[in-house]
Amino acid sequence: MITLRPYQQETKEFVYTYWRNGKKRVLIMLPTGSGKTMIAKSIISDCLKKGFKVLFTCPWQVLVEQTYEEFKEFGSSVIMGRDKRYNKDAKLQIGSLLTIKNREIAVPNVIIWATLS
Repeated sequence: MITLRPYQQETKEFVYTYWRNGKKRVLIMLPTGSGKTMIAKSIISDCLKKGFKVLFTCPWQVLVEQTYEEFKEFGSSVIMGRDKRYNKDAKLQIGSLLTIKNREIAVPNVIIWATLS
């Protein structure tokens, strides 16, 4: 189980409220070190429990690696070049934008786009 801090749980509930109200695109903007990855991990965990397919995108290879390490408990797959960790059947795909744009993948239910500010 993922334990979130109160403000992280509030942010997660904010996302779910927007989704329930029909908003498909939700932006989370928090300072560095505030736990955006943990919020995403909790949301991803909930989505996977419901059988959803999730795509987590990162702008750089180093962030794909960090994200994979953080999320590998979910049986995630890496979409990056000829990476051997790629599994087209995995419910959680983690990849770099440059590779994803050139690859045919299953349509995800949820896309999380990690960026840097």
